[in-house]
Amino acid sequence: MKYTNYGEAFMYEVLIRRAHKCKRGARHGADVCYMKNLMDAEKGSSHVRHLGSFQKQFLSVQGYLIKALDKFLSKKLSIEERARLTQLRNRTEKAFSSQQLLDVVNDGLDVTERFIG
Repeated sequence: MKYTNYGEAFMYEVLIRRAHKCKRGARHGADVCYMKNLMDAEKGSSHVRHLGSFQKQFLSVQGYLIKALDKFLSKKLSIEERARLTQLRNRTEKAFSSQQLLDVVNDGLDVTERFIG
Protein backbone atom coordinates (compact mmCIF):
# COMPACT_ATOMS: atom_id res chain seq x y z
CA MET A 1 0.00 0.00 0.00
CA LYS A 2 1.36 3.44 -0.91
CA TYR A 3 0.96 6.19 1.69
CA THR A 4 0.84 9.71 0.36
CA ASN A 5 -1.52 11.95 2.30
CA TYR A 6 -2.14 13.66 5.60
CA GLY A 7 -5.02 11.35 6.53
CA GLU A 8 -2.83 8.28 6.37
CA ALA A 9 -0.06 9.99 8.37
CA PHE A 10 -2.66 11.01 10.97
CA MET A 11 -3.03 7.35 12.00
CA TYR A 12 0.47 7.61 13.48
CA GLU A 13 -0.75 10.39 15.79
CA VAL A 14 -3.79 8.34 16.77
CA LEU A 15 -1.64 5.38 17.85
CA ILE A 16 0.83 7.52 19.80
CA ARG A 17 -1.97 9.36 21.60
CA ARG A 18 -3.75 6.09 22.35
CA ALA A 19 -0.60 4.58 23.86
CA HIS A 20 0.25 7.55 26.07
CA LYS A 21 -3.33 8.76 26.68
CA CYS A 22 -2.19 12.24 25.80
CA LYS A 23 -3.26 15.21 23.75
CA ARG A 24 -1.74 16.25 20.47
CA GLY A 25 1.66 17.83 20.83
CA ALA A 26 5.41 17.41 20.81
CA ARG A 27 5.45 15.28 23.94
CA HIS A 28 5.83 11.64 22.94
CA GLY A 29 5.84 12.75 19.27
CA ALA A 30 2.05 12.87 19.36
CA ASP A 31 1.52 15.03 16.31
CA VAL A 32 0.84 14.08 12.71
CA CYS A 33 3.53 16.53 11.58
CA TYR A 34 6.28 14.11 12.62
CA MET A 35 5.08 11.41 10.23
CA LYS A 36 4.03 13.85 7.50
CA ASN A 37 7.43 15.58 7.60
CA LEU A 38 9.16 12.19 7.49
CA MET A 39 7.13 11.20 4.44
CA ASP A 40 7.96 14.52 2.76
CA ALA A 41 11.67 14.16 3.57
CA GLU A 42 11.63 10.67 2.10
CA LYS A 43 10.23 12.10 -1.14
CA GLY A 44 12.91 14.80 -1.16
CA SER A 45 10.59 17.76 -0.59
CA SER A 46 12.60 20.92 -0.07
CA HIS A 47 10.25 22.50 2.48
CA VAL A 48 11.35 20.07 5.24
CA ARG A 49 15.12 20.32 4.79
CA HIS A 50 15.43 22.57 7.83
CA LEU A 51 14.18 19.68 10.01
CA GLY A 52 17.20 17.51 9.30
CA SER A 53 17.95 14.56 7.11
CA PHE A 54 15.51 11.79 6.35
CA GLN A 55 17.60 9.47 8.53
CA LYS A 56 17.44 11.84 11.51
CA GLN A 57 13.68 12.24 11.20
CA PHE A 58 13.20 8.52 10.63
CA LEU A 59 15.08 7.61 13.81
CA SER A 60 12.98 10.10 15.77
CA VAL A 61 9.64 8.76 14.49
CA GLN A 62 10.83 5.17 14.85
CA GLY A 63 11.81 5.90 18.46
CA TYR A 64 8.42 7.44 19.26
CA LEU A 65 6.70 4.42 17.77
CA ILE A 66 8.86 1.96 19.73
CA LYS A 67 8.10 3.84 22.96
CA ALA A 68 4.38 3.72 22.20
CA LEU A 69 4.53 -0.03 21.56
CA ASP A 70 6.51 -0.50 24.78
CA LYS A 71 3.80 1.45 26.60
CA PHE A 72 1.17 -0.97 25.30
CA LEU A 73 3.40 -3.93 26.17
CA SER A 74 3.53 -2.71 29.79
CA LYS A 75 -0.27 -3.12 30.10
CA LYS A 76 -2.27 -6.21 30.96
CA LEU A 77 -2.64 -7.94 27.61
CA SER A 78 -3.94 -11.20 26.30
CA ILE A 79 -1.37 -13.67 25.03
CA GLU A 80 -2.40 -12.87 21.46
CA GLU A 81 -2.18 -9.09 21.98
CA ARG A 82 1.27 -9.41 23.56
CA ALA A 83 2.52 -11.60 20.71
CA ARG A 84 1.18 -9.27 18.03
CA LEU A 85 2.55 -6.14 19.72
CA THR A 86 5.95 -7.78 20.21
CA GLN A 87 5.97 -8.66 16.52
CA LEU A 88 5.07 -5.05 15.63
CA ARG A 89 7.90 -3.77 17.82
CA ASN A 90 10.34 -6.07 16.02
CA ARG A 91 9.03 -4.88 12.64
CA THR A 92 9.48 -1.27 13.78
CA GLU A 93 13.11 -1.90 14.73
CA LYS A 94 13.79 -3.44 11.30
CA ALA A 95 11.90 -0.83 9.28
CA PHE A 96 13.69 1.49 6.89
CA SER A 97 10.87 3.53 5.31
CA SER A 98 7.89 5.60 6.35
CA GLN A 99 5.63 3.14 4.55
CA GLN A 100 6.88 0.29 6.72
CA LEU A 101 6.28 2.37 9.84
CA LEU A 102 2.77 3.20 8.67
CA ASP A 103 2.07 -0.48 8.08
CA VAL A 104 3.06 -1.08 11.72
CA VAL A 105 0.84 1.82 12.81
CA ASN A 106 -2.20 0.43 11.00
CA ASP A 107 -1.66 -3.05 12.40
CA GLY A 108 -1.08 -1.52 15.84
CA LEU A 109 -4.37 0.34 15.67
CA ASP A 110 -6.14 -2.96 15.05
CA VAL A 111 -4.42 -4.68 17.99
CA THR A 112 -5.02 -1.80 20.43
CA GLU A 113 -8.59 -0.97 19.53
CA ARG A 114 -9.80 -1.83 23.04
CA PHE A 115 -7.66 0.99 24.46
CA ILE A 116 -9.72 3.71 22.73
CA GLY A 117 -10.85 6.39 25.10
